[in-house]
Amino acid sequence: LEKLNKPLLSVFGHIHSDYGVYRQSNGIIFANAACSPRSQSQSLNDPLRFKLSIDENQILSIEHLI
Repeated sequence: LEKLNKPLLSVFGHIHSDYGVYRQSNGIIFANAACSPRSQSQSLNDPLRFKLSIDENQILSIEHLI
């Protein structure tokens, strides 16, 4: 997949304990946006926010906002 498309950002949400943002050495950002409670006594995970710089249908940069 990476050779075909060269994604910059992959957003998904399934494994709730692995919530967060991870950047690989090749620059691809993986964002696990799972939002269900980690346990019955905890609240939902915070939403993930990103700032994208776009120029003529092309993403120039992606910044994870904390």
